[in-house]
Amino acid sequence: MKTISKFKILTAIAPLTLSSISFALTPTPVEECLDVAQGFNAFVQGDFTAQYTDIQGRLAAGGNVDLQNYGLASTLTLASEEISFVAGGDINFTEGQVYSGSVEAGGSTAGFSQLIGLAPGATVSSNGPISVDFDAQFDGLNAFSESLSTLEANTTIDYLSYGVSLHGDCESDLQVFNIDGDAFLAANVFMLECIPSDATVVFNIDGESGGARDMELSHLYPQAENIIYNFYEATSLYFTSIGMQGSILAPKADIEVSWGFVNGTVIAKSWAGPMELHHVPFEGCLNITPVNHDPIITNQEPPAMVTIGETYTYDPKTIDPDGDVLRHNTWIEPSAPGLDIDRETGLVTWNPMPGDEGTYHLYVIVQDNNGGFTKLGFDITVKPAP
Repeated sequence: MKTISKFKILTAIAPLTLSSISFALTPTPVEECLDVAQGFNAFVQGDFTAQYTDIQGRLAAGGNVDLQNYGLASTLTLASEEISFVAGGDINFTEGQVYSGSVEAGGSTAGFSQLIGLAPGATVSSNGPISVDFDAQFDGLNAFSESLSTLEANTTIDYLSYGVSLHGDCESDLQVFNIDGDAFLAANVFMLECIPSDATVVFNIDGESGGARDMELSHLYPQAENIIYNFYEATSLYFTSIGMQGSILAPKADIEVSWGFVNGTVIAKSWAGPMELHHVPFEGCLNITPVNHDPIITNQEPPAMVTIGETYTYDPKTIDPDGDVLRHNTWIEPSAPGLDIDRETGLVTWNPMPGDEGTYHLYVIVQDNNGGFTKLGFDITVKPAP
């Protein structure tokens, strides 16, 4: 809730009843969390560049894709008309093979070599509509990442000179760890204990830059499909000499990689480098209500004066970051007969009459349908007619 006031808040204001956002911890179908990305081994909003390795599952990138000596969809058995490789931009693919499924590009495939092997009946289409709305999908993925980051940890962490020791609560279906990103990057040892075998494990890792290197994670393999590394603040990540066990959720991050592999789904802004991507889809998930943001009053300068015989108007120009429906109301002291507010738009109008001269304290109150609200308080002085 946000309060913006031009004067001291009055205690006489009737309290508003707000519903708090809840974070349900019961499992839900994973496609409700990752949506379209759940069907891909790598799901990238921008460019994807890789060499001399492979991706076992499906690949989707909203930008250009540049591949050399690369294999795709090697563990899948798709019908020829099913898409295993989609690019929003151009595809440059010099050597390699698409083992299953067809290819579609929103841009050119002039750089798609005729030497690339395709599955029987598979096709390569270009310069046309594609099957993924990347902007819409990443709006949802960013909201999901933010929601995960707000979950309260129910675990403990010991930061040691040589690594990180993590202790679950031994019983919950959800195990949440909030991890320092610098410590994660520096760690050579990453110990995890007291985690139920079927629990969903969320590693919320902070920091605008980071990644992982030279860390032993093979002991996490049995639970890889239920582990997600949520780099919710990251804009730049680097991974090398590492086998990541679990899925990487970094929707704002440009990821650079060298040697290693990921047993999981990768969601990122962009990807560059030769790292194997193994088809281990994320199967753990949570029914989490997205973070609700308060409405915003963009017009912070309401008129402060009106003369008898004139019409007072003020448009607060309210917006809601989440696109929620907004409701508007006012509170004024002393009472001001005839003052009106449009409940949908927030437009305030008033035609003060003789006898209404004086100073009034007005609040414009804006609420969304998910418990968020904002209010702006200010004075209006009514002057007598000339």
